[in-house]
Amino acid sequence: MNHPALDIRDVSVSYGSVRALNHASLQLYPGVVCGLVGMNGSGKSSLFKATMGVVPCETGEVRIAGMTPEKARSAGLVSYVPQSEEIDWGFPISVREVVAMGLYGKLGITRKLNRRHERHVEHALEQVALTDYTHRQIGELSGGQRKRAFVARAIAQQARVLLLDEPFAGVDYASEQMLGQVLRELASHGATVLVSSHDLPSLTQMIDEAALMRRTILMHGTPEHVLTSENIMQAFSGQTKA
Repeated sequence: MNHPALDIRDVSVSYGSVRALNHASLQLYPGVVCGLVGMNGSGKSSLFKATMGVVPCETGEVRIAGMTPEKARSAGLVSYVPQSEEIDWGFPISVREVVAMGLYGKLGITRKLNRRHERHVEHALEQVALTDYTHRQIGELSGGQRKRAFVARAIAQQARVLLLDEPFAGVDYASEQMLGQVLRELASHGATVLVSSHDLPSLTQMIDEAALMRRTILMHGTPEHVLTSENIMQAFSGQTKA
């Protein structure tokens, strides 16, 4: 029997007295790209952070390939690309070092890459067309190149579940198209991808499924079924058509 790669069940998250996520459930299977759609403040980032085990679940649980988020992270099975504003782009680190970080969980205390690991890094950089930027500081790259570097980290890591929070924000069209192609390619090899975006036209070109959010998962299914004007109006305004 095929089991979910990502299994989010009845998850609630609160910050103090504010409930950011309310009994959200979502199951995604291997080889699927799912778009997460909702207005700002709808709980998308909280869902990602709960999935990674970065914030505690007040109710419910998350399983990644049957493991807790902490065990899945340690095993290198899940990779998270946060929103740009959550990253310190001034930190002195090269593009290659960012990509190699995806392998740190497999390297032991020395974090020394062997030739096989080096090939993983090189292959990942090739896939996102950043080979010529290997030794550049990450902060010197454009918005699209930075996002591609973090996707390359997930590729080097060989993560089975990829979480991307607004990866197309501030990204040029060429980088957006490349990211979409890379995500589709990863899914074709069995990866599970959950990606949030406000850019619905671009998002619908690359996803198999869609999930609408308003502090919970309102609806999940095919893009044609979920992303109707009526459903989007409900998710973004809480209203339905008269």
